[in-house]
Amino acid sequence: MCCFDLLSAQEWTTLLGTESVLERVVVKFVVVFWLCLVLNSLSVYAEDHLPVCCFVGKDEGKEYINQRGERVLPGRYVKARNFSHGRAVVVTKHHSPAMVIDTQGNIVFTLPFTMLMPHGYVNGWLRVEEADEQCALCSAAAASQTLKREDADRQYTTFYDVNGQVVLKSGLKGVGNFYDGVASARHENKLYGYINKKGEWCIPPKYTKAGDFSEERALVVLETKKRGVGALMRRFSWQILNVFYTPEFEIEDSKTNKQLLLIDTTGAVIRAFPPNKYRTYGGRFREGKAVITKDSGDVFIDREGKEVFAENFALAADFTEGRALVNKGGKDGKWGYIDTTGRLVIPYQFDWAYEFSEGVATVGVDGRSFFIDHSGTRITEAKEYPYRRVGPFKNGLASARLIVNGETVYLNKAGHVVYPPRFRVKEASSDQGMNL
Repeated sequence: MCCFDLLSAQEWTTLLGTESVLERVVVKFVVVFWLCLVLNSLSVYAEDHLPVCCFVGKDEGKEYINQRGERVLPGRYVKARNFSHGRAVVVTKHHSPAMVIDTQGNIVFTLPFTMLMPHGYVNGWLRVEEADEQCALCSAAAASQTLKREDADRQYTTFYDVNGQVVLKSGLKGVGNFYDGVASARHENKLYGYINKKGEWCIPPKYTKAGDFSEERALVVLETKKRGVGALMRRFSWQILNVFYTPEFEIEDSKTNKQLLLIDTTGAVIRAFPPNKYRTYGGRFREGKAVITKDSGDVFIDREGKEVFAENFALAADFTEGRALVNKGGKDGKWGYIDTTGRLVIPYQFDWAYEFSEGVATVGVDGRSFFIDHSGTRITEAKEYPYRRVGPFKNGLASARLIVNGETVYLNKAGHVVYPPRFRVKEASSDQGMNL
């Protein structure tokens, strides 16, 4: 079927508004030519996706490359973030404000003075920690984008859309990114709750810890004073002891219950876990499951808070691409992968391993690193790569930091260095990876 056959003759006539055969042929040619240009641009976009930010050198800055390691934007930046939603945050010169650019390198808008360098867009909004006009920072501190303790009270959070329009300005501290329509925030009472996209409290601030929402669930920690005869006796004893101390040395009751709760976006408690028995380290729900920790190890729970697997793990990571990284022996144990049913699909055999990204995971055995697919099959040869860590793949590339000098290089899924170009020859001339 050709492009002309996508519509019938009557539909073409209705669309083009003419019955002249010649005019219809000419307009059809223009429409098809335009469609070809659009499809071609989409194919290129799909191949290279968005540019990846990479380090050029310690003092040279950063630039953007594609999957082949080719430079795709003309600029070189002092600071730069990866692209998200077609936008990236960059700083072009020292002592200059951050800017937001598009995938062509054009400046979309310039940010006001920021206390911290923004990371990037999340769900279409850019979160920026700004300082008010009364914030007295020296130019050196402003250039380094560092936050001073005495200036923390003068900051507020502003959210921008992809066009640079302010969509929300909040005077609250510790405001996170919006997930499932809400964001965690810290109240003046130093407790955490959640606000909606209007900046209004939708879940009251009463938690000592509040994780980001994911799949309409969040893990929070609620602290309450312990009650009972023992607690009353301790409190009475402390009150007696406080008589002999000045106010600045007053002894306080530090015995509290720390209870992990699973809540939904309305603040309703889905499950309250037994106090002081369960903990969370910022785990989020992925593929319907999240990791929490109890005395016997890490466990997976579902969106109702129920443990989904009978087995506990010494260490466990969140699910990505249908696989979760687990460890049975603790720090010196071996790593493997389970699927969403809890079945061990890649046996415990790796000395170190990372989560899957874009169908690939980096693992290591006996000092040698290689890539595997979802079945555990090696897709690269085991080599003694002199890397501290290979990061997750993004748009076909993964960053790796060299052990020798701390420099960052970028690898493709075949395990070859694509950037910087000067390392390609060295890698090709060595049977054991890069010869530095």
